[in-house]
Amino acid sequence: MRETTIDGVTYPSVMAASRALGINPKTLRAWLDLKPVNIVGPLTIRGTEYPSVTAAARALKLSAKTIYEARDEGRLDTVGLGKVVRQNYDHRSKYANVIPMIAPLAKSGLPASKIAKQIGMSTALVVHYANRDGLELVPARRQA
Repeated sequence: MRETTIDGVTYPSVMAASRALGINPKTLRAWLDLKPVNIVGPLTIRGTEYPSVTAAARALKLSAKTIYEARDEGRLDTVGLGKVVRQNYDHRSKYANVIPMIAPLAKSGLPASKIAKQIGMSTALVVHYANRDGLELVPARRQA
């Protein structure tokens, strides 16, 4: 990894800078006139140095492609550890945030389609969350 400084901000790698700035890493390397990262030679994963990507892949029982992708994305220290599970993630958080928006609109007599437009959600989801919370929805009137 090579530290990169852009507009006075130092990033640990070109990949980190590209993520932070929302720029494609290849484009950023071209703008900075950098040569591509060396893809041959030794690499270190979680403190263990491997002579090549192939050796690392064999030792970690991963594909070389996985190692290359992890290196390109700047996540060699987490490659092969499995899926990272977010701690303290409440899968009901969206539901908890949506019902307070739907409930007053439903009680005011708006149909699901109008509620959906106001809160930026699909009509099907509005109906789903309302039914889940026991809210009565007014049927939409058909245009003649």
